[in-house]
Amino acid sequence: MAQESFHDEGVRLDGTTFAHYGRPSDMGRRRVAILGGGAGGLTAAFELTATPELRERYEVTVHQLGWRLGGKGASGRREVGAARPIHEHGLHVWFGFYENAFDVMQRVYAELDRPVGMPLATWRDAFHPVDEVVLFDDTGDDGWRPRRFRFPRNDGQPGIPVPAPSLHGLLRDAIHTLRLVEPPENASRPLKLLDAVVDRFLLALERFLGGDDDHLDLGDVVEGLLAISDPLLHLGGDQDDEPVVCRLLRALRDALWRVTGGDRYAMTFDLVSTVFRGILSDGLDDDGFGTVNDEELRAWLARHGAKRATLDGSPLLRGFYQLCFAYEDGDRDRPSLAAGKALQAMLRMTLGYRGSIM
Repeated sequence: MAQESFHDEGVRLDGTTFAHYGRPSDMGRRRVAILGGGAGGLTAAFELTATPELRERYEVTVHQLGWRLGGKGASGRREVGAARPIHEHGLHVWFGFYENAFDVMQRVYAELDRPVGMPLATWRDAFHPVDEVVLFDDTGDDGWRPRRFRFPRNDGQPGIPVPAPSLHGLLRDAIHTLRLVEPPENASRPLKLLDAVVDRFLLALERFLGGDDDHLDLGDVVEGLLAISDPLLHLGGDQDDEPVVCRLLRALRDALWRVTGGDRYAMTFDLVSTVFRGILSDGLDDDGFGTVNDEELRAWLARHGAKRATLDGSPLLRGFYQLCFAYEDGDRDRPSLAAGKALQAMLRMTLGYRGSIM
């Protein structure tokens, strides 16, 4: 048995000494122990051994309780009668803005280099894009009803390095998404007429915010108005006053609320428009989202005029909190989400995705 010997000896700041033990044959390699074979642990092992140079530098051991790797992402099959259905350990959904995760997965599949025709031969075989989110909403007397939200697919591919989208571009995309919010099929004629008016206003505002290149482009704007589009966003935005665009959005929200009586369609419009208004009113495009991390998200939305019914009953907002497990000790009466970080996540999830939302 090889004798153990000291290497990397030293003294800590508090005066105590330390020394790492290792066998003489391992003196040139750092031994790394990874506790747990979940997605994080396996990614660490993959990155630490990704090149011949790294494999010469590190000796990596993954320690896993039991034989199954994957952690929360683990899955397997179980015989149930004549069938062998897949049993999953956790929710297996990746959002379209998971740039780092998709980057790692594409490199893993490239290294596997499975032959054509094998099950899950490529990463695209393993991931199926989804454009629709369905949230079940407890409506009280009517019971649980599905609420469908469709997000338009784009030409992007998650995991391919590109410059991060500017806030200017995200705001433009927020207006575009807001314009796609449609009233229910059985909506009244006044509501459909009002929705058409709202869409015209939002389309004009979307053009104000410029094209896909994030620049204010003459081709995107009604003649002569482009030069003043950016100042218009903050016009009237003194300390105690909302910008003009924000006041217009609030007025449209109030009109929709009166016509619908505050239904789920109006709540969705209220939530998205309040996020837009709040970002502009607080100057987060200049000062950064971290400046409002001391506020809870719902309190921030309320400060910017979101309806109480929206804060309590919006399926999108409730689904976002549940997705993040954002309740203290699981108590739904104690929501806890830092406003700035939550807004960043909302924008990345619903507007910054590549290809499909998930």
